[in-house]
Amino acid sequence: FLDNANDLIQSVSPDGKFLYVNSAWKRALGYKDEDLERTNLFQIVHPAWVERLKAEFQRVLSGQPARRFNVEFLAADHRVVILSGSVAAQLVRGRAVATQGIFRDVTEQRLAERQLADSKANLTALVENTGDAIWSVDRGHRLITFNSAFSLAIEAGTGKEPAVGRLPEETFVPADVEWYREVYDRALRGDRHVALRTDE
Repeated sequence: FLDNANDLIQSVSPDGKFLYVNSAWKRALGYKDEDLERTNLFQIVHPAWVERLKAEFQRVLSGQPARRFNVEFLAADHRVVILSGSVAAQLVRGRAVATQGIFRDVTEQRLAERQLADSKANLTALVENTGDAIWSVDRGHRLITFNSAFSLAIEAGTGKEPAVGRLPEETFVPADVEWYREVYDRALRGDRHVALRTDE
C-alpha cells in the first residue's frame, strides 16, 4: 500500500538515517536504495531548511502532534524539490523511535506562485516609479488602485487625498466629474481610446 501511494512517504530515525522510503519518494527525488544507505536525510535537505526540519523532528518525537509544513530537498540531480506535508512520531511499545513523513511535491505550484509574486512586485514598482498618473476603477466607477503620481495630482487639484472606493465626484473637481464618467463608461464597454481633457 505504501509503495503504491502517490505521496512521498519516508521513515527516518531521529538522527536522519533512512529506514524506509516508498517508490514515489525515490521517483521524485531520484535517489536509489544504495544512495540512501550512505546518505543521511539532513544531507539532502536544502541547507536553509536543515535546522527547521531537525526542530520539527524533535517536536513530534517529544509527543507533540503533527502539523503541515513546507520543506525543500535537493534531488540527486541537484534540483530543488519543494515538498508539503507533515511528520509524526513512529511508536514502538509506546516509545517514539523514528519519524514518519508524508509529503507531496508542490515544486511547480510554489515556483509559479513565486514568479507571480515577482511579476506583481515588478509591475507595482514600474507603475509606482513612472511620472504618469495611473489608476483603475471598478464598474461602479469606484477607485480601486492608484499610484503616487495620481495621488499627488488629485491632492494638488482638490486639496484632498484620493482613497480606494471613492466615486468620481469624491475624487475630481466638480467640473471634471461627468467627463471622467463618460471616459470610464467607454472603457468599460471595451472601447480602447485616447481621451484628452483640456481646460476651457
